[in-house]
Amino acid sequence: MPWIEQARLLLEKARNDAVIVRRSLTDPEIADEIAGFHVQQAAEKCFKAVLCTAGVPYRRTHDLQELHDLLSDAGIEVPPGLVEILDWSPYAVEYRYGDWFQSEPMDRGRALELVEMALRWAESLQGRSGQ
Repeated sequence: MPWIEQARLLLEKARNDAVIVRRSLTDPEIADEIAGFHVQQAAEKCFKAVLCTAGVPYRRTHDLQELHDLLSDAGIEVPPGLVEILDWSPYAVEYRYGDWFQSEPMDRGRALELVEMALRWAESLQGRSGQ
């Protein structure tokens, strides 16, 4: 699949993850680890979409820090307010499949803000690529 098509697909899937995060604001039946998983997934897909748009290869990973480092190495700056989303990497695997203890509820409002910020950033860069 060509890079730009892959980027578009990833952004569409990130938007789908954002739906769950948005719904988690008002649905207490959606567990924090499920909402958190979709925050992480949306961020991962946005980072990968930006990498695709720039033609930068990446390995199969859920590690947001690794993807951030690839972006940085390629000269692509993640907005400072979005760097906080790197803390959501554990939701990809550890919190989803392992024993999980969370002392405080997740800030779902902030989670949605971060996901929406990631989407706006990735979409803006895709638009600048001329594709």
